[in-house]
Amino acid sequence: MSCGRERIARVLAARASRCAVSGVAAAILVVAPCLAQDRWPRDPEGQHVDHGAEAAVSCDGTTPVLMPPDSLGPLKPRLTLAELQRWCTGLEYRWLWLEGMPQPVLVTRLGEMSVMIEMTDTLAASRIYRVSTSSPSARTLDGVGPGVSLGYVRDRWPDLKIAFGEGVFALSDSHPGISLGLAIPEDADRGPFRLAERSGDLRGLPAEATVWLVLLTHW
Repeated sequence: MSCGRERIARVLAARASRCAVSGVAAAILVVAPCLAQDRWPRDPEGQHVDHGAEAAVSCDGTTPVLMPPDSLGPLKPRLTLAELQRWCTGLEYRWLWLEGMPQPVLVTRLGEMSVMIEMTDTLAASRIYRVSTSSPSARTLDGVGPGVSLGYVRDRWPDLKIAFGEGVFALSDSHPGISLGLAIPEDADRGPFRLAERSGDLRGLPAEATVWLVLLTHW
């Protein structure tokens, strides 16, 4: 990673400092939050995952329907890490690199669906920030999910627009709280694509574009 090990050390030290409280009584008060932090690997470079990672452990045997922004099966907005751990012991503790910084995530399965749960921090009181999946079994009630074409989504979400950030995403005001990561063919004409990037016009995206990732963002 370009940021180097010194920057990683500063990030981990900053998180650890939130548990460093002087005095015996204060130490007793913070011991539970600090225990949660210890579950994350000490090496974010070597123990990182990317969006779309497959989980080896499971929390629930039922594959939920994507119903943002209210829930994803048993996952509810604003759940804390402590609440997640009470509900599920099948959690993988990993790091996700975003904009050159390691972010704490949990990876697990809900039925046939692998999900990544992004946390605001590693403490027990930290809350869910975002949930994502690239599993083909992930579908909204109208059939939108990883693997479907951009045309399929456009037919069902007529107010579709695009945004650029950690990739290319499709958004819909009629479906708040959900972003669709789009896979653009490498041989696509870059001229119209650049026009779409400037104007937000979907017509600049190739018809072969497909959904590869679903992000539930209003958590």
